[in-house]
Amino acid sequence: MAFKELYCVDCGESLGEYNEEYFHDMALHSVIAFNQQSLVHKRHEIVIRNMLSCLK
Repeated sequence: MAFKELYCVDCGESLGEYNEEYFHDMALHSVIAFNQQSLVHKRHEIVIRNMLSCLK
């Protein structure tokens, strides 16, 4: 199962992991716009990184 992670480069921390099946890139941009407003206003760099989950 593939996930995407919202990551703040300036803070060095993960802001959340989202399943690619349910959240496409445009949906993640809206999540950033609504949920991470304080970081965006401080001009922090937020990137979307691909992740792979290894379930056993």
